[in-house]
Amino acid sequence: MSVMTITQIASTVSSILVGFIFAYLYWRLVKLQRYTIDEQREQRISGGRPQIIVEADYRRLPEIDLVVRNVGGGPAKNIGFDFSANIKSSTGFVLTDLFYLRDGMDFLAPGGEIRCLWDDMHSLEETLKEEGLQHGIRVRTFYEGMNGDDYDESYGINPLLYQGIRNATRRDMDDLVEVLEERLPGGTGDQSPDSAEEFEQQRDEGEHSDQEDQEGQEGQDGQEQQPDGEQRPQGRKEGHDGSSTYGSWAARTTPDWASSDAASEPTNNQ
Repeated sequence: MSVMTITQIASTVSSILVGFIFAYLYWRLVKLQRYTIDEQREQRISGGRPQIIVEADYRRLPEIDLVVRNVGGGPAKNIGFDFSANIKSSTGFVLTDLFYLRDGMDFLAPGGEIRCLWDDMHSLEETLKEEGLQHGIRVRTFYEGMNGDDYDESYGINPLLYQGIRNATRRDMDDLVEVLEERLPGGTGDQSPDSAEEFEQQRDEGEHSDQEDQEGQEGQDGQEQQPDGEQRPQGRKEGHDGSSTYGSWAARTTPDWASSDAASEPTNNQ
């Protein structure tokens, strides 16, 4: 076999091999892109990847809460927990014996949480030290996404890292509600009437009393005497039924000559 023939055969084989290599790489690229597209579609349908965490919440210091949260963008299902040691309070209450921590949870929506009071910070420090948990408690969470993917994560919880922390007092909506309850009628912190009805009744009685005093003052002003001995008319007064009355002042102020003329008029006609 000549050298020319061997060269041609080698060139043909190398071309075929290069073609196979490019075809394989192209197939892998297409498969990877298709997998990425399918994963994005599943995440869009399910809302995203879930992420379940168990943490100690220090927002209400000196009280500490144990919170299970889904901080991911999608819901989680078939949630389970595993703790390196029992989580319990200074009173002996074991939080890890709660049903949702012991037997797991079926579902937790994104942004959802389950909160349980753990203990007071000072009391919890002593309890953890007595139990030999200076380095905290290891927590393992395992769950599934709506697309069927499995997740398994592990981390630690150690409230002793924050021992000696100074608590900053902050006022929230509960404080505002408490102040309003003290100031509103029927509140716990004032001596106002026990109900809104009693408050309205007392206000109406006060207005009625003021109206009677004003009418009595007007009556005294109407009794002032004229220079000729006649009483000054009080003017029109409104009755309780809405009618207008002038009282008896017209009869009292009729002159004597008018009375005598009225009496003598029938005699003249005769």
